[in-house]
Amino acid sequence: MPAVTIGRGAVVAAGSVVTQSVPAMTMVQGNPARSIAKVGIPLKMNVSVREFSKELKAIKLSATD
Repeated sequence: MPAVTIGRGAVVAAGSVVTQSVPAMTMVQGNPARSIAKVGIPLKMNVSVREFSKELKAIKLSATD
């Protein structure tokens, strides 16, 4: 979408539709994309999926989400 930015270290799940800017170190998913977790370490070539997954911190969704 126009004027939407993806922050450094942010992760967008496959198939997600990003309609608002995504803050740094945040994981989003869905249509429209919503924040689901805070990223503890950036996903890079030298970081295993296991390490990355262990450092994710879930974001509690409100009843209206």
